[in-house]
Amino acid sequence: MSRSARSKTCIRAATCVVAASALLLTHAVARADSFTDPVVDAQGITTHAGPAVLQLQVWSDHVVRVHYSGTGSLSSPAVSAVVGKPEPVKFEPINTKDYLGLKTAAIEVRVDRQTGAVAFLDASSGKPILAES
Repeated sequence: MSRSARSKTCIRAATCVVAASALLLTHAVARADSFTDPVVDAQGITTHAGPAVLQLQVWSDHVVRVHYSGTGSLSSPAVSAVVGKPEPVKFEPINTKDYLGLKTAAIEVRVDRQTGAVAFLDASSGKPILAES
């Protein structure tokens, strides 16, 4: 396997580790509350569903950290599977009737407004990388 192929495999694996953690966290969202329109800042988006808060923080084109708290207060420092510091990355916030999220040059992250299900998609093909059903 070439160095480039190994690098892409590692990036996808890191994305999946972060995504898997996110899926477990957002499953606890109260299903009766839908997510509010996101607040956008330089590092990502933040949204609420009842007392819960969800933050999508862009670390690189390939890594988005999902930070969730059912109490409405995000811990600091957050427990994270990603080591390092976020890079300044261009991203596009997404805000539709059915889902919200963000898109970098490499991945798109969607959060279903009603269920809190998180999906990671390839930004160029739109094909799912990892998604909660």
